[in-house]
Amino acid sequence: MIRLQFRESVVLSVAVLAGLILLLVYSGPATGPNGTPAESLVLYCAAGLQPPVAEIVTSYESANTVRFETQFGGSGTLLSEIRVAGGDLFVAADKQYLLTAREMKLVGEVLPIATQTPVIVVTKGNPKQIHSPNDLLRSDVRLSLGDPKMAAIGKIVQGLLKKDALWDRLWQKAVIHRETVNQVANDVKLTAADAGIVWDATAVQYPDLEIVRVDQFERSKNEIAVGVLTTSKHPESALRFAQYLTAPENGLSVFRKYGYTVVEGGRERAEGSQRKDTSRPSVLPKSVTPKP
Repeated sequence: MIRLQFRESVVLSVAVLAGLILLLVYSGPATGPNGTPAESLVLYCAAGLQPPVAEIVTSYESANTVRFETQFGGSGTLLSEIRVAGGDLFVAADKQYLLTAREMKLVGEVLPIATQTPVIVVTKGNPKQIHSPNDLLRSDVRLSLGDPKMAAIGKIVQGLLKKDALWDRLWQKAVIHRETVNQVANDVKLTAADAGIVWDATAVQYPDLEIVRVDQFERSKNEIAVGVLTTSKHPESALRFAQYLTAPENGLSVFRKYGYTVVEGGRERAEGSQRKDTSRPSVLPKSVTPKP
């Protein structure tokens, strides 16, 4: 009986201590670098854009009284979530999602970021000798594709391959259907698939993969953009971040570092004026201090 009471006392003490720790950690609102309460912004971002956007968000938070709740996923999936839950910002892998959101009265300001083009990715050395979308139909090729209902890459490529019902044939043949472009690239990297179709800017983030460019895709340059949501509780703060994200010396320098062809003043500019197929640029831009 005494042992039982002692054990219960210990458990109770641990529970009280845990509660006190949680109270200390979570009591009061988050604060910015100058100690003032931080505004909280909900940012929806296409999964393929996670590396540059995550880096930009971290840099911005370190110098501003703003904290982000960031949700990554397929652009189509995120748009569905925005319709239900609202939020502050939407970074889409293709501008068309923002135009659709604007028609729904969900987006106000839209700012361009960069362009990207679909490519086929295979393992190094291209062992299956894949050079065109038709090669993906071969029986010895395992294919991973992004779902056009959820991922921008799937929707865009579906439109590009409508002729001769090539998309429908590829979709039926694919052994894996994915929600995001990153998942497609990972399937090829992990050899769960022999080939996949992803964005060129996504592909350069996977040095183990080889890029196959094809004429049908090269004519398609899809614009990445950010939109300020009409449901934002802090529209001025959301717009300031969108402007920071699209400023040449701030957000765009990070996108360029990751191999994206950025848009500056209506013109496209890639690192070294050329897109790189197999790796990130070796020289990184100088760090910049976020503007308050």
